[in-house]
Amino acid sequence: VATIKIYTIAGDLIDVIEHNNPKKGEVEWNLITRREQNIATGLYFYSVTDKNTKKTKVGKFLVIK
Repeated sequence: VATIKIYTIAGDLIDVIEHNNPKKGEVEWNLITRREQNIATGLYFYSVTDKNTKKTKVGKFLVIK
């Protein structure tokens, strides 16, 4: 059970995904922002916070369209 937050390179929060299936280690994202807009090509950052342990991992990914 985790919360995934996705940010632009400028630090703007663009989406929050709640992952509630402990048996599945991945979650799909439709590349749509929380304001219902398509994301642009570019570099994004993410944070994954485990709700049980309160530990957070961060990373980055690149979207190429």
